[in-house]
Amino acid sequence: MLNPKANYGTFSFEDSLPKLPVPSLEETLSKYLKSVQPFVTEEELTRTKIICEKFGASPRVQELQRLLEKRAEEKHNWLADW
Repeated sequence: MLNPKANYGTFSFEDSLPKLPVPSLEETLSKYLKSVQPFVTEEELTRTKIICEKFGASPRVQELQRLLEKRAEEKHNWLADW
């Protein structure tokens, strides 16, 4: 049981929490498209989908995703430092 009068630091319980997952590139792009949909025309959405497909297929972007996943393996919270 926690002491209600204790002064716990911001990251005191970090090790007891599950690791922050890295979303897949496909999941990220899908969420991005859903988030912009209410704000763009059908034509703009079509162009944005094409851009996302090209972006997701880029070897450079896939390498960056791989490096992010590697960072997540090495750190408990890959996002905290950023």
